Amino acid sequence: RAEEWLRRMLEASMVPSETSFGCVVLAACAEGSPQKVEELMMQMIRLRIRPGKDIFDAVLRLFAARREAQKVEEWLLNAGQSGWTPEQAAFEAAVLLFADVDAGKAEEWLSRALQTEYRLPDSCFCAVVQAFTRAGRIDKATDRLSRMLQEGRSPSEPTMCEVVSSLAEAGDVPLAEAWLAQLTGKNSAAVDGLRRTLFDAAMRAGDVGCAEQQFGQFVEPDADRTQRLASALAERGETERARVALQRYGALGGPPTQETNTALLSVCASLGDISGAESAVVALMALAPLTDVQVSLLQAAVGEERTDEIMNNQAAASSCDDGVDDLDGAVPPPGGRGRGGSARASSGRSSTGSAAG
Repeated sequence: RAEEWLRRMLEASMVPSETSFGCVVLAACAEGSPQKVEELMMQMIRLRIRPGKDIFDAVLRLFAARREAQKVEEWLLNAGQSGWTPEQAAFEAAVLLFADVDAGKAEEWLSRALQTEYRLPDSCFCAVVQAFTRAGRIDKATDRLSRMLQEGRSPSEPTMCEVVSSLAEAGDVPLAEAWLAQLTGKNSAAVDGLRRTLFDAAMRAGDVGCAEQQFGQFVEPDADRTQRLASALAERGETERARVALQRYGALGGPPTQETNTALLSVCASLGDISGAESAVVALMALAPLTDVQVSLLQAAVGEERTDEIMNNQAAASSCDDGVDDLDGAVPPPGGRGRGGSARASSGRSSTGSAAG
C-alpha cells in the first residue's frame, strides 16, 4: 500500500520526500525484492533525491546476501557518488565475492577499503592472496602475503598452504621452502601434507638437501618417499645419511617392507654395519625368503660364514615352526590314551634306549 501511494504521488507530479522513498525501499529490501529496490533507487536518483546512508547500506546488504558481486560494486559506487561511505560489511562483501571470480577486482576493493577508516579483517586479505594463487599469479599472491606480514597481520594456515603448494608445483623450491618456514611449529595434517608436496618438488628439482629437510619433519611414516630419499642419498655416496633416513622410517612406526629393508641392508653393507645388516635381514626373512641379491648383500656385510649361520638358523627355526604346526593339527589315534598307547610309547623309549646302549 505504501508503494501504491508513492506511485500516486509521482503520477500527480508530486515529489515524495527522501523519507517516503526510504520507507518503501527498506520494505522492498526486507521482502528480498532486488528488482523493485533498484527501480525505486533509480527513481530517487532521477528525481535528485539523495538516499540516506542507511538506505544504501540496506541495498548493499541485500545484494551481498544474494552474492551478486557486480551489483554490490555498482551500489558501492553509487553510494560514493552520493557522498556516502557505506558500512564496513559492504567493503568486506565486495572483496570476498570478487575473490571467487576476479582476483584483480578483489584487490581493487581491498585497496579502496584501506583508504577509509575501516580495518578489514585478515580473512579479506587472505581471500585476495588465495584468489591470486588460484589464478596462477603467484607473484601477486606472495607480494600481498609479504605486505600482510609487514602490517602485522596473520595469514591463515590454509592460505599459507595454498601459496607454498603452488610454489612447489611451479618448481620454485627455495621460495616454497622459505614460506613454509613461516609454518614452523605447526604440525597439522595439512602442514604435514604440504611438507610431502615440497619433498616431491625438491626431488624433481634434484634438491636432495631440501627433500631431506622436509623428510626429517614428517610425522607419519612414508615408505615410498623413504625409499626414494635413501636411493638418492646412496647414489651421491651419502650412505650414512641414507641409513638415518631408513632408520627414521622405522622410528616413526613404519611397517617393514621389502624395499626399505633391502635398502637398509645395502647401506649397512656399504658402511660395514654388521649389527644393522643382521637386523635388516631378520626383518626381511619375516616377510619372505631372501633373494639372491639380498644374500649377496648380507655376505658383503657379515661374510659368507656368518651368512651361512644366519641362513641355517632361519631354516631350523622355520622347520621347528612347521613341526609345531603339524603337531597342532595332528589327531591322536583311537585308544592313544589306553594301555596299548602306553605300551607302544614304553616300547619306543626302550627300543631307543637299547639302541643307544
